[in-house]
Amino acid sequence: MNGFQKTIPRKITTRSSRAVLITFADASSEAIASCTYLHVQSTTQLLMAKGKLPSLKSRITMPKMELNAMTLAMRLANSVLSQLSSMVEVTKVVLFYRTRKSYSTG
Repeated sequence: MNGFQKTIPRKITTRSSRAVLITFADASSEAIASCTYLHVQSTTQLLMAKGKLPSLKSRITMPKMELNAMTLAMRLANSVLSQLSSMVEVTKVVLFYRTRKSYSTG
């Protein structure tokens, strides 16, 4: 990370643009995370990301962690959408999530 530098543009799009809001969610045994992007024409910008750690008091199952990740993603998308609605015409909201097909019980 020595010398790492990243410029983040303040202007995302023009008011008359039509956009797609894309949200990703993921869960592991250690954390859940979600991030939301705005796609306008040929550009895509990261708008917001959020992560959470599971409770240390009780053991949470992977299906519950995955459900929590999807809930986090829905809330994040809804929050971002409500803030953008007066500035950008969001024509589509897309949520991506990949779930495990099987879980080990041991």
